Amino acid sequence: MLIGPEYVILHLPKTGGEFFKDVLESVYPRGTFRVDAKHGSARLLEGEDAAKPRFMLVRDPWAWYPSWFHYCNGTGRRAAHRARVRERNRFFTLASGDFTIDCTHTLRRVFFARGMLSEAGPEAQHLSAQDRRDIDELRELPRVGKDGEGLITAHLARIMGPGGTEATTLGRLETMTRDFLAFLDAIGHTPPQKLERKLKGPATNRSAKARAEDVYTPAMSEAVAIADRAIIERVGYTVPDGLRAGSAAGRTTD
Repeated sequence: MLIGPEYVILHLPKTGGEFFKDVLESVYPRGTFRVDAKHGSARLLEGEDAAKPRFMLVRDPWAWYPSWFHYCNGTGRRAAHRARVRERNRFFTLASGDFTIDCTHTLRRVFFARGMLSEAGPEAQHLSAQDRRDIDELRELPRVGKDGEGLITAHLARIMGPGGTEATTLGRLETMTRDFLAFLDAIGHTPPQKLERKLKGPATNRSAKARAEDVYTPAMSEAVAIADRAIIERVGYTVPDGLRAGSAAGRTTD
């Protein structure tokens, strides 16, 4: 998170946080912000920092999961990245079959392990005996959030901390400039004039991008709609074009 003199920026993974940080540090005087626990929880804030207004970007959940996969998978990154993931993220390493399984099937295994998909549903037909053994092992690993809760929703709750729903203003990555400037206006802060221009500049993202309809089956899309409903309803997301939860759209096979 970034802690400034007037407000705090919380950082949900895979929501453009590095770009956001670089922009703020480029337009404010050196030392205005301090970095404390990159994806840390607001519960770590102490004293006057705990009382400051908070802002956090979120992202369309259907886009977030493939982005999370490609980041963890090291797509477009150096080999050393996977070594770090193996060391720090046992959950993804196992879910992806040690980086050998594609995005759709890795997410399918994740959704089963988190209770977002049911054995009684159509996705179970795509599970092999090895998938089932790995999913059982994934269920035994430490996890963020509750059974049946989406991964992005669980991270959001962890980072906002107790009472964070009321204390944190959420902005959409897709409308970052508008939402952040509205937050600053609401707290009475006048930003540097060049902030808006910088926020509209090109972001650097080395992770591969994927269309939702190339990743999700209908049942998987519907699982996101249910498990991440809290974000979807609060921020006003809708199912992406070309993909309708519970419809015939989207992938139907591996």
